[in-house]
Amino acid sequence: MRFTTILASCLLLACSATKEASKGKQPLAATVQTPTLPAAINVSQSEVSKDIRYLASDELGGRGTGSPGIEKAATYISEVFAEASVSTLPGSNQYAQKVPLVEQSVAESATFQVADKTYVIEKDLLVLSQSTIDQSAPLKFFGEVTAAELLQENLEGAIVVTIAGSKEEGDPRAFYKLALDKQKAVAAKGGLALIELYRSPRAPFSQIYRFFGKGGLKIDKSSGATIPLLWLNDPKGSNLQVMDESAGTAVKLSLKPGTKKVVPANNILGYIQGTDPTLAQEIVVISAHYDHLGIDGSRGGVDSIFNGARDNGLGTAALLGVARHFGAHPGRRPILLAAWTAEEKGLLGSAYFVESPIVPLKTIAYNLNFDGAGYDDTTSVTINGYGRTTAQEGVDAAVSKVGIKPNPDPVPQMNLYQYSDNWSFAKIGIPAMNLAPGFTGFSPELMKYYHQAGDHVDGLDFAYVTRYVTAAVAASQAVVNLQDKPTWTAGDALAPSSEKMQKE
Repeated sequence: MRFTTILASCLLLACSATKEASKGKQPLAATVQTPTLPAAINVSQSEVSKDIRYLASDELGGRGTGSPGIEKAATYISEVFAEASVSTLPGSNQYAQKVPLVEQSVAESATFQVADKTYVIEKDLLVLSQSTIDQSAPLKFFGEVTAAELLQENLEGAIVVTIAGSKEEGDPRAFYKLALDKQKAVAAKGGLALIELYRSPRAPFSQIYRFFGKGGLKIDKSSGATIPLLWLNDPKGSNLQVMDESAGTAVKLSLKPGTKKVVPANNILGYIQGTDPTLAQEIVVISAHYDHLGIDGSRGGVDSIFNGARDNGLGTAALLGVARHFGAHPGRRPILLAAWTAEEKGLLGSAYFVESPIVPLKTIAYNLNFDGAGYDDTTSVTINGYGRTTAQEGVDAAVSKVGIKPNPDPVPQMNLYQYSDNWSFAKIGIPAMNLAPGFTGFSPELMKYYHQAGDHVDGLDFAYVTRYVTAAVAASQAVVNLQDKPTWTAGDALAPSSEKMQKE
């Protein structure tokens, strides 16, 4: 589980989850089957132990994103899916969904000279797309403009300046995608670079820079164009006047890129058709992240492997338990099983799935996610997002029936709901909850293992872990077999997002 602040939670990652993301996606077909009653749940402790012991073994090296170890974990999960008679998604012959990740370091330098002004990186400039340039060229300024309008212009040999966003779109979450479209258009018409004037009271430049301006692992959202793309801070519009007055004059842009490396990564996805054909367009995504922190010798100590038995070996074992149960006993609704990569890097695997959906987003009825930091209460499970959806009563009853108490988040002030993969779905309006092992807060017992090299299999209470996996299967069964489609509870802050998505 990722507890550190993730600016992507409130900024730009949601921008791709628009109606364009669902264009061309066909609903999954379902053959007519006879609806069945919920099957008895029989989770094997030996299978749970086998799953976690392998996933958290030294052989897998802590399952760091892009590592050989996580590739072995992906293979193991795929093999369990196949053994459990879980299908690949319609139209695909493999469980893996490639996630285009890159390790990008910050630009070494960037300056933009216009008239008697020199704009510099960080203070004035944010580099969104890097390529080498050190050239004087005429400035072409267009103000608010669309990519389609730029394609009608002669931009050969020019440095193009526009205003971020568009006349129709003032939401900063959408600016980045619009910028990529404009970048592609400028490159197609022979432009040398695109610089956009950025201003938004909803997300100040300093906040945007903290998210985009640092290096690290990111989803590669490049437009395919090789020209530089930058945002220039213009909170009060003074730079707009400078650009307007300097249109047609020579300006100079210099940029020295940082390094960029492609990082291999895959989500592992499986599909189980539902038994009720009338619910074929109400897919339940059941998920857990299978990555962890890998190997890190910089923290000292004799052990540099961060095995991640609890985070998120337990959640992955729960996902595999769901695969085995529903592979043999399908429920009423179809299930899309998802093992996410790169959660520890900022929810990147689930974010990519939502931005590049394999099924129409409006056909996803619910996301039930399994993730947590560990446990210090073996009588319960903890639900992040407790009471926010109409699935809660059914989940409570199902979990209680298998002898586990469903508890709300004990530290709501930390808003943990936003720091696991369920948030990728919830923030665009898809009802979601996270089912974590039982904990009473960030106790010494919990913190002894959370993101520590000591998070080994040794010391796990496998009797409790098996009860947690059983509770995860029971919760899944409740959601999959609900009489009515689950929704946000009345008045929930995310309900309007759901309504908007259904209309698009």
